[in-house]
Amino acid sequence: MVPVVSKLLTSRFPARDEEIGVTMPRYLNPSVVDQPCIALGLAAREIVHMADIVEEMLVKAMSAFEDGTNAEIDQLKGLDNDIDLLHEQIKLYLTKVSRNPLSYEEGTRCVSLISFNTNLEHIGDIIPPKLAGNSPKKIRAHYSFSDSGWHELKDLHSHVVNQLRGSILRFANGGAH
Repeated sequence: MVPVVSKLLTSRFPARDEEIGVTMPRYLNPSVVDQPCIALGLAAREIVHMADIVEEMLVKAMSAFEDGTNAEIDQLKGLDNDIDLLHEQIKLYLTKVSRNPLSYEEGTRCVSLISFNTNLEHIGDIIPPKLAGNSPKKIRAHYSFSDSGWHELKDLHSHVVNQLRGSILRFANGGAH
């Protein structure tokens, strides 16, 4: 009986990650765009999902800069494509939400969400060409950092990652109103 019930439940409730790929929005629900309070909360949740991908990209960028393999750089470009797609979907969703009558607070929240979404997309655009794009040149030319220079670069990277994490946390706690 267990295999039958398991098969039935699996067909009715597929795993979320299998059902929706990383590049597809997970939380945007078109049926609630006429309910701004709910829709803005879902958009914020989707933006946090996108921010997690930006953070992953930033962390992987240092590894790509250190090792400089084409696979790592291609993976960063793939994450940038994911971010671009999510940015566009979130922007379109928020545009639909903004066509409804919004309170002052909802309007302000919507503008803040659009702004944070756009800023994350810009970060994603910068990482592959600026950070990872220079790593193959560094390896081909046999450039290396001094120990103190490499330590300084890693400290700077750590600081940037921590700043991003702090921004995401403030956003997730309602700081983008």
